[in-house]
Amino acid sequence: MASAKRYDGRPILIIIENYVMGVIGELDTAKHTAIAGVVQSVWGSGADWMGTVRKELGWEKSIDDAIHENWRDYQKTARQQGTPGSAVEFAMMFADAVEKQSREPIKGS
Repeated sequence: MASAKRYDGRPILIIIENYVMGVIGELDTAKHTAIAGVVQSVWGSGADWMGTVRKELGWEKSIDDAIHENWRDYQKTARQQGTPGSAVEFAMMFADAVEKQSREPIKGS
């Protein structure tokens, strides 16, 4: 479980993590409803909160396929290491990678 400090100054991580959990089928109904409300309050979206996240973050729909592929690779690696593959841990790692990439300067600029 992540500490609240993880999100200090980085609230987008919550949205990204829940997006990933939704894509891989690990987001329960209560959290799905809650994050939909958050996305709607932040970006004024309609019912498709995941579509809104993709739009606002500049992601193509194909990001879902990439997330699924990475989730399968993560699970395979976890099995090979004899550890359970945690969906929450995977979502956090994905969100961290997205945030890190967003802070890197664009090459050639």
